[in-house]
Amino acid sequence: MATGGAPFRPPIKGIEHKNVMYLRSGADQAAIKAVATTSKNVVIIGTGFIGSEAASAMKMHLKDTAEVHIIGMTEVHMQMQLGPEVGGLIKGEHEKNGVKLHMKKSVTEIKGDGQNATAVLLSDGTEIKADLIIVGAGIVPSTQFLKDTDVKLDKQGGVICDPFLQTSNKDVFAAGDIAAHPYWLTGETVRIEHYITSQDQGSHAAFN
Repeated sequence: MATGGAPFRPPIKGIEHKNVMYLRSGADQAAIKAVATTSKNVVIIGTGFIGSEAASAMKMHLKDTAEVHIIGMTEVHMQMQLGPEVGGLIKGEHEKNGVKLHMKKSVTEIKGDGQNATAVLLSDGTEIKADLIIVGAGIVPSTQFLKDTDVKLDKQGGVICDPFLQTSNKDVFAAGDIAAHPYWLTGETVRIEHYITSQDQGSHAAFN
């Protein structure tokens, strides 16, 4: 099983506006590019893989024609995945390239004109203009179909696997965004939402 996931939509007031976008497919990418070409203010919610890569791509392509803001709840980028030191290096690269950072903050409301978002309101009261908002807040594993089966899920909906990616059903293996497996270094269960991991785990599960 490698059913992936759907973008997580945070319960933020105003998140339903048309120019609040998610990146999960080629079609999503094309839609974001179309809006970005006329955007003067781009706001990215999330400092994980999607948020960090989207911020750097926007800054590279839009250069000085648009302000790019990134909002994160942690102190540095990808802190949960890579730790404070590597995350600090990534944060520094964003700062060096002119991305405006709003760390240890969250979005409390997205304001709009009834159709499109026009600004985001942060937890510290800051208001940022927005022509395009990209949400990179992680995913929800696509595992709802397993709820009444003998394949066990964790609280987040990940499929619980052993180190060989075998599930609680001995004939079923899982890979990619849905696979919650022990991390060899600490023994803790992790679920890594990244395409490289999906490719590696697909081969690993198949061989096993």
